[in-house]
Amino acid sequence: MGILLAAMLAMPTILLALYAVFIQHERAGWWDFCWLVCVIFYPFNMLVAHTVFPLLMWRKPRKGEIFVSRQIAGMLLDTGWRGNIARRIAYLLNILAPSGDHFQEIP
Repeated sequence: MGILLAAMLAMPTILLALYAVFIQHERAGWWDFCWLVCVIFYPFNMLVAHTVFPLLMWRKPRKGEIFVSRQIAGMLLDTGWRGNIARRIAYLLNILAPSGDHFQEIP
């Protein structure tokens, strides 16, 4: 049980680290090699989006929400605790993105 809990808490952290490397492809130049991370990033993102993230947020993914970012976008307008957490995560992802607009509008 302890290993499962540790894995649940580690997976979002690993996903965030992969995102931080992957999103650097926006910078162009030699950063384009960051696209190679997508071989690991996309399947891992889908795994987290359909296992760990719904358990942490206590929310079933809706149709079309195959990645964590899409689930976060769906929660941004929520006025409860889910929306509060989603806005904080969206703000962090915008900071990591070189363009600064992974999520264009954060309420």
